[in-house]
Amino acid sequence: MSTYEYKDFVYEWAPGQRGWVNIDSNFGGHTSVGARLEIWSWCQGVILPAIQEWIDDGWEPMTEVGPASIATRQYSRLNGVAYAIFSVVTMGVGLLLPFLFLTPVLEPVEFIVKMRRRKKS
Repeated sequence: MSTYEYKDFVYEWAPGQRGWVNIDSNFGGHTSVGARLEIWSWCQGVILPAIQEWIDDGWEPMTEVGPASIATRQYSRLNGVAYAIFSVVTMGVGLLLPFLFLTPVLEPVEFIVKMRRRKKS
């Protein structure tokens, strides 16, 4: 019989709350690992205090509390500034070529850490 109970700490980003990180290597984007580090740099101020509340309640992390715990979604985003400038310069012809201005990005979806604590008697 296990003397521990297990639970996942989960922090989810709402769609309007998510930032995104450029991963297009042709335009100075991050690697996938670098993108997770970037996301971690601006979200740890919210996540770490929430995890600390769990730790204060007796929970202990079993998996990494850091960038590796961030689940992401990759998609292509229209680079609106470059698209608009190109469309003006080409007198509207650029409006027919939006696919030339798609940039691959990563956005955070959720942060999950496996936690455990001793069962209370």
